[in-house]
Amino acid sequence: MEGGALMPEYRVEWSIEVEADDRQAAARLALAIQHSGDRSLSGIFNVWGEDDPDDPTLVDLFPDRADPRTDPRGAHRSCLSLGT
Repeated sequence: MEGGALMPEYRVEWSIEVEADDRQAAARLALAIQHSGDRSLSGIFNVWGEDDPDDPTLVDLFPDRADPRTDPRGAHRSCLSLGT
């Protein structure tokens, strides 16, 4: 932004369902999935802005990608193990 004005702030939330032995293992698995590069399906986010703090916007960064939950071509499940 011009004149030294601050950029707007946003809160971004990514949500994923995982199976794990406990909460800490679930958090570690989610972090590993986020860092897994092309194996990660993390392309859909809820984003809150200063102008809409109570109404998040759903942002899909890969709208043309097949949804593995509904598309038979993407029916495989991506798996990532922490090897505990």
